Amino acid sequence: MRGFDGELTLMGEQGWYWNNNLNWQYLPSHQVYAGIDVGHITGRTSEMQLGKTLAGTVVGFKGQVKAGGNWYYDVFMGKPIYKPQHFRTDKTTFGFNLNYSL
Repeated sequence: MRGFDGELTLMGEQGWYWNNNLNWQYLPSHQVYAGIDVGHITGRTSEMQLGKTLAGTVVGFKGQVKAGGNWYYDVFMGKPIYKPQHFRTDKTTFGFNLNYSL
């Protein structure tokens, strides 16, 4: 779930996950994006969790650079927007991915 630090999780036998992004391509092969994620768990073991629903948001930029191969990057910042009362997580998370292929 984007917007959370990953230190705690919610798990259940069943559930759903909704992911929605809005992208703007400001240069060829480069995008700025914003997104919202919502997830909900159900099932017998979900009763033992701190809660059943999480929601988070993210903003970032990603793209591809061709320099001696293909470099793919994604830099983002996320924030939780809904969590159970005792579900501890950072107020803001930052991350990046960098991949290379020939």
